[in-house]
Amino acid sequence: SIPLILFLESYKKCKNVICLIFFFQLCIINYKQTIEMSQQFTLKMIVDRGNVCVKYYDDDVLIVDDLKALTAPVISRFDCNLLVLVLNGRGQAEVGGRHLEFAKNQMVILPPNATLTDIMCSPDFEFRAIFLTTRLLQSFLRDKMAIWNEVVYVRHSFIFDVEEQGIEFFGLFYEMLCKIIESEKLPDCFKSEFIHSLLRPNFFGLCVRMNSMAHDMSSIQPTATGSLFHRFLLLLNSTEKKHRSVESYAAELSVSAKYLSSLCKRNSGKTANVWITEHVMEDLHYFLCHTDHSIKEICTILGFPNPSFFGKYVKMHFGVTPAQLRKGQK
Repeated sequence: SIPLILFLESYKKCKNVICLIFFFQLCIINYKQTIEMSQQFTLKMIVDRGNVCVKYYDDDVLIVDDLKALTAPVISRFDCNLLVLVLNGRGQAEVGGRHLEFAKNQMVILPPNATLTDIMCSPDFEFRAIFLTTRLLQSFLRDKMAIWNEVVYVRHSFIFDVEEQGIEFFGLFYEMLCKIIESEKLPDCFKSEFIHSLLRPNFFGLCVRMNSMAHDMSSIQPTATGSLFHRFLLLLNSTEKKHRSVESYAAELSVSAKYLSSLCKRNSGKTANVWITEHVMEDLHYFLCHTDHSIKEICTILGFPNPSFFGKYVKMHFGVTPAQLRKGQK
């Protein structure tokens, strides 16, 4: 609408072909920005954007301390875990429709596929951010991954206070990390091993902090059923076509659908079907309200059989048609 208004105003004054060229240029720029804003970003895509000050990058880790990494694009979705330590200032954002506010001496943790929108930060905002693949996180935490899943996926706790001692420790850790990254004597083939080894105890320490903050942690000890439940959560969060039956997920975990539902209920108070529905609804909202994919394309991406079924599903859960949901949010 803005490019059209600019075109009409210019046309009244100039009435020549330059206005038409200007109009189409604005439309192309606007289209490119919309597509770019709606992407799901991998580590490599974040690096390739060119507006990120990369401190370190390999296939599993990206470390940045540039504000643009978090404010552009306006709508972000990452296929990895994001951890941000706020060193100064304050900010706010919407994560999957939830309003979050964060400030100095706080840690923000976002799981893969979380939709990050409406980011606002104070002028003095300073931070350190680490993007980490779930693959590496699992190798760090191993049997303690259950604690991470409980806090992040079940309780949706994304913000943690960090004590002054923790901030001081992080400063020493970051200084050591920078020395390894900047070392010219250390071959690149060994740097990732050194950096991963340095990161592991810090993530383990964060997991200990999560454990101390949570209540009644007995429910998430690494028992056989608890481990299976968290395997289900990881599978659900790593699957693009989430709209599948409980039987489909259960088959991948080599259990029955009834057993999967009962252990989900026992570990989280919600059945497997409720977990699946919640994740599908979050993806639906994201693709309809923050991308330009057609209804047919979204059906294919999320695993719906056809647009008709998709429309009924959206109507049932959101009370409006896909077109109305999309129009109301844009």
